Amino acid sequence: MLLEHLLELLYIMKYCIVCSDEISSARYGLGYKTCLCCGDKIAKARKHCIVPLAKSNYQPVTNPNTLKQLNKYAAA
Repeated sequence: MLLEHLLELLYIMKYCIVCSDEISSARYGLGYKTCLCCGDKIAKARKHCIVPLAKSNYQPVTNPNTLKQLNKYAAA
């Protein structure tokens, strides 16, 4: 209950949900809930690869083990 209330306050008051620094109103208006610094760290932590599958579309793969399973020539 208290955590929900604090998160609601951070949302209303335009503060970063990670570090509690103030977010610029322009950035907040675009729908971002993190400051530029935290948003950059989160974006760099996300990694993915686009894989063409046989007789299918291109698929994003985020798990390296899945990518190895898809590639029958991957090193064991």
